[in-house]
Amino acid sequence: LSVGASRDRYGATQGNISARKQFEEGPITSAGIAASARLKGAQSYGNDYSVNGNMSYDTQYNAGTVSVTRSADNATGLNFSSQGSVAWAGGDVGLSKERQRSGIIVKTGLAGDGKLAAKINNRNYVLSGKSSFIALPPYAQYRLEIMNDRHSEDSFDIVSGRKQALTLYPGNVGMVAP
Repeated sequence: LSVGASRDRYGATQGNISARKQFEEGPITSAGIAASARLKGAQSYGNDYSVNGNMSYDTQYNAGTVSVTRSADNATGLNFSSQGSVAWAGGDVGLSKERQRSGIIVKTGLAGDGKLAAKINNRNYVLSGKSSFIALPPYAQYRLEIMNDRHSEDSFDIVSGRKQALTLYPGNVGMVAP
């Protein structure tokens, strides 16, 4: 929480207040609000206050910020910034919050809350839903192994397609269907 006052070169005094909250769990990582109101001096617009609200989020598929501003001149602005990757291959679409130029779509066909894991070059990724997209840097070779997720209650018998090797170039999306 922050409270203060400011004075402009024309002698007008503004009161300012702002608050920001960080969140440890959930998709919303932070939220904040800031307001400013004229306390003394001439009005330059038809309004005595301005307000701004903002929120940052981080999900499995996307991350970004949303902010809304109402200024003293009664104008309202909305700003939305987002980061992530979208992949399309063989009729499947994948989303990731990672910003890469290639990746792998793993068609698991899982229903409900079941989870698998993909070990790619000794790094583990959780797979859920019918398909999962893993954004990866291009110009690299990847060794992929599909296995049971150690945190999942389900156990799957992966008969074929458990291990694969792929080389990705910019714009490539590999498709794996164990």
